[in-house]
Amino acid sequence: MTAPKDDDGTSDHREARAVRTPRLKPIVFNAGDILFEEGETADKAYVIQSGSILITAIRDGVEIEIARLGRGEFVGEMALVDDAPRSATAIAEETSECILLTKTTFDKILGRADVVTAALIRLLAKRLRDLTGRVTSG
Repeated sequence: MTAPKDDDGTSDHREARAVRTPRLKPIVFNAGDILFEEGETADKAYVIQSGSILITAIRDGVEIEIARLGRGEFVGEMALVDDAPRSATAIAEETSECILLTKTTFDKILGRADVVTAALIRLLAKRLRDLTGRVTSG
């Protein structure tokens, strides 16, 4: 007796998922390297594998710390979802290895989600960006 076949002819769901998931590229940043700057157009996000990333923003002419992110956390993901300019700057605090997630890859992954899930992700990103703007501006 054989296992049932998926649409792509494979019988192992993990194997089928691996075939359809784009390869994600690791990148190493040295301490002080800037991943992206506030106001830039976003075309990538990162998943932190090791190290620490500092998130800062300029508000009323003063640089403020938004967050410090570490292993397993995403950085830069909001701009991939809502196509808005970067709301903050990301700087490696120490040698940090990150997995690169391009906008093209992200859009392919999001395109596989059902319509409700994709809409909910975009809505949550918008609400988070609005809230972050209110909190950091006053």
